[in-house]
Amino acid sequence: MTGTAPLSFLLWHWYLDGVSEHEYERALSAFHTALREDPPDGFVDSGVVRFDGLPWIAASGPVYQDWYVITDFTAMGVLNEGAVGGSRKGPHDDVAAMAADGVGGLYALEAGPGPAASSGFYHWLRKPKGRTTAEYLDSLRDLSRACEGSLWRRQMNLGTAPEYCLIADRRTDVPGTEHVSIGEGIWPA
Repeated sequence: MTGTAPLSFLLWHWYLDGVSEHEYERALSAFHTALREDPPDGFVDSGVVRFDGLPWIAASGPVYQDWYVITDFTAMGVLNEGAVGGSRKGPHDDVAAMAADGVGGLYALEAGPGPAASSGFYHWLRKPKGRTTAEYLDSLRDLSRACEGSLWRRQMNLGTAPEYCLIADRRTDVPGTEHVSIGEGIWPA
């Protein structure tokens, strides 16, 4: 790492009707294993969390959130090409053929330990009207330290996900909470 906060590309996706949860998760694991065994430049780590649903995703079953931790913005382009090439192409194509759709966003670690992609309470937040960004972010950093959580802030939006995500081992009362979901880390197992 270069001393700057890590970035993480989050990809929310779900499987097609007729695909079993087991076969989708097996294919996801194979892809993430291939990515870890032959990482593109700038790739740090990855993981997968499963949710029963998320309000900004129109899926009838589980929603998966992939975390692709990268060193910087340049690594995003390298990951975009590298994830679908070389030894990763087959595993990527296998899971992509089972996916119904997906949306993403790029987030930066603001406070706490990273990377994420673990089981816990995911607090999806939007800054309340009338508060400055600096004030709200400072209060979230303090809360993240108090609950030993990780605070991630959206850098680039490729969908409709909220701006902040506080991950903690317990539900926490946070101003601006839009939704709290319980995530189950499924990869690495």
